[in-house]
Amino acid sequence: MKAHFKRPAATDLHALLALLASSAIVSRPAPEPHALFSDWEKERKSSNVDALILAWIASHVRGSAQRGRPH
Repeated sequence: MKAHFKRPAATDLHALLALLASSAIVSRPAPEPHALFSDWEKERKSSNVDALILAWIASHVRGSAQRGRPH
């Protein structure tokens, strides 16, 4: 019987954070939530809200750009 040692997740997290801190990749700060949803109050009351939501869902489905319309 072999004993398997599993590293704690915290160790992996600390290693990942250290790797990210030393990375040369620089990203923009995340936008503020109010900036992301500022137009939602207006959009949710519009007549095309269903189309807006369906377009958002379609943009997050893997491979949706490659699939054609069902016949």
